[in-house]
Amino acid sequence: MSHNRRRSGNHVGLKPVAIIFGIMLFLGIAGVNYLGIKRKNHEAGEQITRMERELAELETQDAALRAKINQLSSRNSLQKKLDEGMVSLVPIKDLQFVRVEGSGEGLRPVSNKRTAE
Repeated sequence: MSHNRRRSGNHVGLKPVAIIFGIMLFLGIAGVNYLGIKRKNHEAGEQITRMERELAELETQDAALRAKINQLSSRNSLQKKLDEGMVSLVPIKDLQFVRVEGSGEGLRPVSNKRTAE
């Protein structure tokens, strides 16, 4: 009777358990990787949003600075500074001019020295 007892026992084979364990392990690793990728994607989206806001602020600052540069370099502003004495003008000396002699045809050497004619 002992041999019948052994046949009636419910036993599970090692191979199906190993296959199911392998499948579950694969699905677990795939799930963790999926969550990691989703997290990185979310962080990248937040970083892009943050950088877009920073870019918009920089563009606003750039526009304000360009307007200020245009205002400060306008003729009226420069004339006012000249009248107040904040800006001084220096006359341009004759040696600082570049004279090109000739009819303009072809290339010719340029010189700052005056030729005696």
